[in-house]
Amino acid sequence: MTPRHHPSQDLIASCAAGTLRPGAALVVRAHIARCPTCRAEAGFFESLGGALLETETPAPMSAGALDRALAAIDRPAPAPPAPARVRSGRPALPHGLDGVTMGKRRWIAPGVTVTPVTTRHNSRELVYLLRIGAGMVLPRHTHAGCEFTCVLEGSFSDSAGRYDPGDFIATDESIEHSPVVARDGPCVCLAATDSPLVMRDLVGRIFQPLAGI
Repeated sequence: MTPRHHPSQDLIASCAAGTLRPGAALVVRAHIARCPTCRAEAGFFESLGGALLETETPAPMSAGALDRALAAIDRPAPAPPAPARVRSGRPALPHGLDGVTMGKRRWIAPGVTVTPVTTRHNSRELVYLLRIGAGMVLPRHTHAGCEFTCVLEGSFSDSAGRYDPGDFIATDESIEHSPVVARDGPCVCLAATDSPLVMRDLVGRIFQPLAGI
């Protein structure tokens, strides 16, 4: 299934340029891994960045720079980045999203678990896998900051539409919703946010400390 909801071109360009915060970039790349259209756009922006570098005025090289570069070429190649470490029974991240560690899965409510995801970069973002059981309705909430989400498995819907595997969702303080998971199976999402959720009902406020999101 081809995703129907995509990140903006600005987000894709920022991801290609390496200027997005680490968690946000992880979610955008999770979508790109599943979306041929956005993958082509990311490739274009990466090529454009390379072409722009070639137009820059060369900077003077420091003394011994050539010798150091040649010595580096002769060194053994570094080991490839470690793949995402996934404990038994936990959903895997899309292929190619290396350099992350998945923590201990936490039960936060019947049918709902959260698994923290740690990137290799220092970041104050909250990055996590959220698994919600079939047919469940999440507490109504909004967002104090910006949250990016990519659906990895299953689907959910809210007042704005339905989101299936690969779909990308960007939300902020202007969005208040209560997502509903489809009845044909659980939904697993990868999310990154720069601020905790703002719960609008009592049930959400009770369980939020357990979730840590």
